[in-house]
Amino acid sequence: MACSEDAIEEDSFLPPVSEYSLLEVELLGLVNNYRKDHGMAELGRLQEISQQAQLHSLHMAGAKEICHHNFGSRLKALKEQVGAKAMGENVAQGYRTSEAFFKAWLNSPHHKKIMEEENTHFGISAIQAEDKTYVTLIFIRK
Repeated sequence: MACSEDAIEEDSFLPPVSEYSLLEVELLGLVNNYRKDHGMAELGRLQEISQQAQLHSLHMAGAKEICHHNFGSRLKALKEQVGAKAMGENVAQGYRTSEAFFKAWLNSPHHKKIMEEENTHFGISAIQAEDKTYVTLIFIRK
């Protein structure tokens, strides 16, 4: 699906991520286990990254599409909030389990590369809308 940079998301309200869902926790664990098994450093979870992921998952659910709209706005916010030097993100929709989301990213060379980059932290959001789950997984390097 094609993505554009047309809309600008508001950064003035960042919804709190008070608890992670089982799917989110499992996906973060799958990523860290994969990285550890392949000799890479495990990533730390940051609330600020998950807040940006949540904003984007809400955007995708509202637009009913998977996309990378406003990537630059998320990168800018994370540079300012936590000192991110680089950012990558994986998005997906249409799977029911953490394993299915993870496997889809592993089977995509581009998404796999993002999971294997020299990042230091990550955050996640999975939003359920109309019987579909929209996931945004953001990686940063500090």
